[in-house]
Amino acid sequence: MNANESTLVIIKPDAIEQNLVCRIKSELESSKLAITSLGHIRFDLDLVQHFYQWPQICYPEAIEKYLCNGPLSVWLVEGQDAVCR
Repeated sequence: MNANESTLVIIKPDAIEQNLVCRIKSELESSKLAITSLGHIRFDLDLVQHFYQWPQICYPEAIEKYLCNGPLSVWLVEGQDAVCR
């Protein structure tokens, strides 16, 4: 498929802790994908369960500590075959 597509990239806390944000951005750009919008989202357990389409959340305390502790950066990325990359 050679479609121009859009996808959402969520920068999770461990990527920030490991200083990987610049590397992720560079990888996207080298794949000829463009970050067209930046924002933040704050997850709660209900949103996590809905987003990942989990029937239930195992280890809710750990998930809440990891993903719901603060806002996460989100990028809208566009380009050829953006979804399958």
